[in-house]
Amino acid sequence: MSQSTYIARKDEDADFADLTCDSLTVNSATVEAGAIVLADGETITAGTGSDVQMQWDSTNFLVSAAADDSLIEIGDSAATQKSFDVKLYGNAANGADFLYFDASANLLYTTGVDVQFKDNDYLVFGTGSGATGDVTIRWDTTDLDMAATGASAGFNIGAASHVLNTTVTGTFTVGVNDTGYDVTFYGATDGCKMVWDESEDQLVVTGPADEPALVINGAGSKSAAAYAAAGTAWADAGTPAFVEDQMYMMIDIGGTVYRIPLWANS
Repeated sequence: MSQSTYIARKDEDADFADLTCDSLTVNSATVEAGAIVLADGETITAGTGSDVQMQWDSTNFLVSAAADDSLIEIGDSAATQKSFDVKLYGNAANGADFLYFDASANLLYTTGVDVQFKDNDYLVFGTGSGATGDVTIRWDTTDLDMAATGASAGFNIGAASHVLNTTVTGTFTVGVNDTGYDVTFYGATDGCKMVWDESEDQLVVTGPADEPALVINGAGSKSAAAYAAAGTAWADAGTPAFVEDQMYMMIDIGGTVYRIPLWANS
């Protein structure tokens, strides 16, 4: 062991720049093999007012601040900004699961790590006021709610050149009783569409010129010949004896029900 020892005079600085040794212990802090080792419960303090403290309490590593809403920065915000990738490992063997921040790509992603929001926690989008943003998504213990903080906002699935096929399994409801919304389904021809007009309480189907706007297909449709063969059932002026798979429309006008038979155009 080589060692140079300096003794400081009162009110003067001591120079320990040339002090080298295999092990140095000051109270419960040890410098050994190039590492500073603190015993359990010992604290590293930073700041003139003990602003930040770090401690291993024999179970957990604790970083605490003297003031609320303090900030920990990783990297720097200078014009020549230097950043760090950050990787948080899960409990899978060989580091297979992790949460990763890729600084060069400005991307946060996970591999094998789930991100969970508890009941009534919000996922917030947009730069709107405060924590509400412009759009929020949350599970309120019963339903998954997506809500806009403004008066009106759009929700788009897919794009014109990048479609996203969507399947809904379960009840699909638009609006609530006595408060509806317009619903539009567009066709492939300009101006052709099906619209549920909530203010008029009407379903409006607009088809191409000289083509039926509404076509009903299915096993229940009957050919003209089959309908003619069953036509005798209509001659008794009573309740028509429809064959089992015959389709018809029922229209109630002033309490009188009219039945209009449908059959295939063949």
